[in-house]
Amino acid sequence: MLTSKLFNLSKYMILPFIASILAAIDYSIKGTPLFHYFPYFGALLSFLAIVTVERVYVYRHAVSQKHLIWRDMSSTMVQTFLVAGVFGAIILPVLHYYPNSFLGRRILFGLSDELGPIWVQIPMILVLQSLWHYWMHRLEHTSDFLWKLHGYHH
Repeated sequence: MLTSKLFNLSKYMILPFIASILAAIDYSIKGTPLFHYFPYFGALLSFLAIVTVERVYVYRHAVSQKHLIWRDMSSTMVQTFLVAGVFGAIILPVLHYYPNSFLGRRILFGLSDELGPIWVQIPMILVLQSLWHYWMHRLEHTSDFLWKLHGYHH
């Protein structure tokens, strides 16, 4: 009983624990001959750790989804090419003409040296991309037309 509870609790801590161990190993081999001759050693260890964890913590109630692969692939292609193409055709002209028409300059965003240091730019790009993905996904769930395209993969 206690062993079962510990095993269930360990499911929640195993990934942070493994990530910490792998980060420590990766840090410790920097600059060593191992890192020089095998620079993807950390990636190999990560792969092996993930495969091991998936074998130890098996989801016993899983239902095979193999019969849905073609539906998911077609849904992904529709999302990638059709929906992204339509939104690109709508948004790109706006991004092209808006700055010149309303801001009096040819570009909406500044050059990389005008936007601040790279350590500010990267988190901002990640946040903006996450917000874009979130709102597009939310729109796909609320718009009847987009739901017909998006709901197929659900």
